[in-house]
Amino acid sequence: MMTKTHDLSLLSNYGAALLLIAHDDRIKIREIADALGLSERATQGIVADLVRGGFVTRRPEGRGYVYEVVAGHALALPLQTDAEVRDFLAALTGRPECRVPDFDNLYGRSGVPTAIVDLDGIFRHVNGALARMWGQEPEEIVGRPWITFTHPEDVSFWEEAATRLVEGDDLSLDQQRFLRPDGTLAWASMYVATTRDEDGEPLYYLVQMPDITDRKRIEEQLDYYDYYDALTGLPNKTMLLNRLTLALGESRRHGKPFGVALLHLDHFKLIYATLGHEKGDELIRQVAVRIVTNILPESFAARVSDDDFVIVGASVESAAFLVERVHNTLSAIHQPYDSPLKPQFMSVSAGAVMSDVDSSPESLLRDLDAAAERARAAGSNRVELFDAALCESARRRTALLDALLSALDRDEFYLHYQPIVDLRRRTLTGVEALLRWRHEELGEVSPAEFIPLVEELGLIGEVGGWVVGRAIDQMARWDRAGLGLSMSINVSVRQLLTTDLADVVKGALFDSGVDPGRVVLELTESVLMEDDRSFSLLVGQLKDLGVRISIDDFGTGYSSFGRLKGLPVDELKIDRSFIQGFGLDDQDTTLVEAIIAMARALRLKVTAEGIENAQQLSGLRLLGCEHGQGFYLARPLDPEALAELARRDPVWPLA
Repeated sequence: MMTKTHDLSLLSNYGAALLLIAHDDRIKIREIADALGLSERATQGIVADLVRGGFVTRRPEGRGYVYEVVAGHALALPLQTDAEVRDFLAALTGRPECRVPDFDNLYGRSGVPTAIVDLDGIFRHVNGALARMWGQEPEEIVGRPWITFTHPEDVSFWEEAATRLVEGDDLSLDQQRFLRPDGTLAWASMYVATTRDEDGEPLYYLVQMPDITDRKRIEEQLDYYDYYDALTGLPNKTMLLNRLTLALGESRRHGKPFGVALLHLDHFKLIYATLGHEKGDELIRQVAVRIVTNILPESFAARVSDDDFVIVGASVESAAFLVERVHNTLSAIHQPYDSPLKPQFMSVSAGAVMSDVDSSPESLLRDLDAAAERARAAGSNRVELFDAALCESARRRTALLDALLSALDRDEFYLHYQPIVDLRRRTLTGVEALLRWRHEELGEVSPAEFIPLVEELGLIGEVGGWVVGRAIDQMARWDRAGLGLSMSINVSVRQLLTTDLADVVKGALFDSGVDPGRVVLELTESVLMEDDRSFSLLVGQLKDLGVRISIDDFGTGYSSFGRLKGLPVDELKIDRSFIQGFGLDDQDTTLVEAIIAMARALRLKVTAEGIENAQQLSGLRLLGCEHGQGFYLARPLDPEALAELARRDPVWPLA
């Protein structure tokens, strides 16, 4: 027989080959690999079948073989099309043609992307949903191998999966990646089932792949917001902790410390109150840009809360250089902004710390908080470096926070009561309940130290509710003893705005049976900066119970006298800082006189707190101030001592 020589070099680099018949009748497996997708093993098997069947002969040549196709067969050569190639292989190897005549009727209009794939991984049928998912026409997919569309990183997986499918296992995947012609990714859930003939031999694969690209896009966005701040695009606290962990590992390996700084935007809420939400957001974005553009190349910045930014300086190896860099950043933040964004209260308190071998991400942030707090207490717009004194302060703060979590359960809180004197009659008229804390190891802890921590821990609702209940109960006890004193109770802004304070007060009044008109709730002046409607509604609920409302520390905030008009307030308390200068400082004296005159015009009672000497007492009485309290009049007392004092019914000042 005559023969025609054909070069059948085998492809082995990625395990797939395509049989293409060129015009010169040469069979070139290597050149057509991407179109037919035959596995290396399948290709070798086909060639072996051809040789064994007498259709092809082979002889060694160089490092490979030259294959000769025997002429005279029923199928003529050359073969020009993919269909001719498929028919040729089917005839030579006995492999059945992969046809599903009713595919279009079954799956053509289905919204689920569906395909028939032959045993060599070639698409034989594709419905419109799959074509749309991949951004192609069905005819552009049919006849092409599966791996053409598979993400390069998933090719090896599919080669392994094919073995499982042939062995009888169906394949189900939550998600799989595919490449569209434009390079974008399409995501799909995968279910692949093997269809078999009557003898159990595999015929083809039925593949269904619901499109989950939109879901993956949403998941990626959610993942992004898990690690990045939505407003500024900077890493958030979660990402910061991860990067700090990496930076600390590098620092220990190379023996080089690095610097970290915390920038706290003071008066954050006031910025938004002044500029509005939209301009406030724009200002924060501009602040973030200034921070990022002023850090060193190997450093990075994160926004860890509404008003806190953290800078990690990987190349900052000395405290002096760290402080210098933070000062430069503060200067950049304070440069003029666009005219619509002129913040009235922009100031920054910065803390800085150098890492050491014992540092952890959490300890660095704790130390930064302590340093920034000291900067804020010292007047803001400054940088404080964490040192040994702050270290001890931070340790005590941690101990206090831990102890406060169980203070209520351990019954460690108690109340003292400071007398409030009627300055005209010079007699005892009421008391102010003052929270105290005694810990078995820490001892007596100052209210100025622990009350802010109570709010920070979110315990103000529980602790404040306890104070209200205990104070009103004590008031009832004194009533039964015939003392009849009024009771002033401090209420924080957070407690007012975030707890069911009215229900707590209502319950305490009901249980005790005391006259609500003798209960005075003292709200700090900062409540006047809150939304008027919210404030009026909440205070109105308290007023409906019959209690009186007093504004504490009046004169220290940003409120104006005019804002008091029409608000449901009964009393004002002049802050002790003005009483200290009363009679000595012209401004303090003028302010005290103005507050008393204004209160009289608005028919509000006035209490002066912090009276420390006879001159202050005499001057306040001359101005017509109704009530007063302070160490000169009486120190806070426990319930028994206060009751004993009240029974004596003394005349002030006491001897």
